[in-house]
Amino acid sequence: DPQSRNAIFDGLEWLRDEGRGLLYTSHYMEEVERLCDRIVVIAKGRVVAQGTADELRAQAGEANLEDAFVKVIGSEEGLSL
Repeated sequence: DPQSRNAIFDGLEWLRDEGRGLLYTSHYMEEVERLCDRIVVIAKGRVVAQGTADELRAQAGEANLEDAFVKVIGSEEGLSL
């Protein structure tokens, strides 16, 4: 439910802000953008992109992180850009 989800994210944000290292994996870019300072995109077992959310958007030439993710994964999968 949304309240529990927000409570979990608040706890993760607190740990991050305290300087703790966290490894968070998700296909939900809204969550990734909220929680992660650095992002690594992996496709077929290989790192295909990495950086901050702003860096990934700039590298892909996209305005939002989800579109950047789809573009990077699509290029790795051999799909048309």
